[in-house]
Amino acid sequence: MPLGAVPPSNGAIPGDSMEEPGNLTPARLGLELEVQSVLEEIRPAIQMDGGDVEFVSLDADGKVTVRLLGACTGCAMSQLTLKQGIENLLMSRLDGVTSVEAEGLETPA
Repeated sequence: MPLGAVPPSNGAIPGDSMEEPGNLTPARLGLELEVQSVLEEIRPAIQMDGGDVEFVSLDADGKVTVRLLGACTGCAMSQLTLKQGIENLLMSRLDGVTSVEAEGLETPA
């Protein structure tokens, strides 16, 4: 935040991917950190193909939102990478993750 700027009244920092501080229980914060840790483990494999993935958010229902970057943007295999790779890994390793979606990636009908 620029020096002298007034923070929003809800305590959030503009551009911050986390929800309002009051909504994060220790268990939820722990799950969010675990999700980020697993994403860090699989990033090298995605980066080998010229892409990347970053954590965006975790909602109260356990839906993880990520951002696919680099070669993943516009790649025909992005949906497969997301569902068969990232989602399967997160859901198999972490109780509480119910699905994974990517910002800007259309889900096939």
